[in-house]
Amino acid sequence: MNLRIALSLLVGGLCLLMLLGCEVATSVRIKTGPSFSFDGSGRLVRFRVYSPRPGRKIATPVDAQALMWSIEPINDAPSGALVADMEIAYGKVPKGYTQRFPTSGAVLPTAIGNVYVFDAETSWPQE
Repeated sequence: MNLRIALSLLVGGLCLLMLLGCEVATSVRIKTGPSFSFDGSGRLVRFRVYSPRPGRKIATPVDAQALMWSIEPINDAPSGALVADMEIAYGKVPKGYTQRFPTSGAVLPTAIGNVYVFDAETSWPQE
């Protein structure tokens, strides 16, 4: 009987360790401003915002000609920051990141009535 209990505790402990090591998917809440509130267990590798093309109201995802803003980790932190509790305000580069687009100057403002698209590329944390 003691062997059965010990084996059950061992298996239960291993299952718990496996669950604790699992990645938590990245989620983002969009707030006014706009700003983006992240959660999850990954690291932010790239963040981009796209605008609608001229004459359109809805942006197309991953459209290089519609890119409004792009940030990436600075060179000495290539894996990016953990996304858990990360807040990014549109046009404000967070600590540890650099603006890739536009290459200089401020970002273009968003317009009421248009639908914008963002994408956030994350990677599994490597410790």
